[in-house]
Amino acid sequence: MTTKQWLSRALRIDGEIYSLMETRDREKQKLLNIVQKLDGDPVQSTKDPHKYDHLVELNEAIDELIDSQLEIKAEIIKAIGQLDKPTYRRILLLKYIDGMTFPAIAEVIRFSQRHVERMHGRALLEIGGIIFGDRREI
Repeated sequence: MTTKQWLSRALRIDGEIYSLMETRDREKQKLLNIVQKLDGDPVQSTKDPHKYDHLVELNEAIDELIDSQLEIKAEIIKAIGQLDKPTYRRILLLKYIDGMTFPAIAEVIRFSQRHVERMHGRALLEIGGIIFGDRREI
């Protein structure tokens, strides 16, 4: 795994967490629709006392996945925090945590895009040493 791939996991994690939360919301809505239909039914014996079990199990599984994803993101942020140069930290946070493009980063930190790209390359070399303990491919 390259340094960029290692850092880019943070952006994928946000997408995965969003998808998991959408799944949870869809399943909750399905259950609510079923409950509403059952509540309107005059036959009380059709209600399932375990109708929420599936949702509880799904919530627990999703919570575990989200927790593991957030641990990975925290690991990435911790590694970025170990860089000595604040500008390198800021560039990597903006790029890999916030998902900003180089032109947008350049505007935020008030450097030219070319200079941001050069500093990004240097920051990747430094953080690669922190992450992998050597000079891996960036």
